[in-house]
Amino acid sequence: MPSWYRDPEAPAPNRPRKVGVCFIVELDGGVLIDRRSDDGALAFTAGTLEDDESVLDGLARELREETGLEVARTEFIGVFSDPTRLIGYADGSVWPLLTVAVAVEPVSGLRPRISEESLEVRVVTRDELRELALTPAHRPIRDAYLAFDGRAVVA
Repeated sequence: MPSWYRDPEAPAPNRPRKVGVCFIVELDGGVLIDRRSDDGALAFTAGTLEDDESVLDGLARELREETGLEVARTEFIGVFSDPTRLIGYADGSVWPLLTVAVAVEPVSGLRPRISEESLEVRVVTRDELRELALTPAHRPIRDAYLAFDGRAVVA
């Protein structure tokens, strides 16, 4: 599923804004990254918030579904609502995104696994994360995480 961020070539949205959760899983001294099965892009684990769940409930559900991990601790990184952050689907729908980003420490002893939405999961160092060509919609989240000083970002 392609994404765009501040891209003048991006398609116009044709669906209402989607609210999602994005989590930066801190594991083994690094950060968990997955390679998406739909387009092969590198990304943080993320998903759509359902209408009947809180942010924390959606976060826990998506983390469990996509990695098999459980939440031990969270730290709020920020809210990302720039209307140029878009995500596209195979059916032609293009959605603007509002994303709540959270750093997550998983329950110890659990190991991440791939889901049907991922080709691989791996832990990268902060230096590697800085250089990765993440899917465009996740780049501002990555940048905020790497610059995080305890003050949440609203962008």
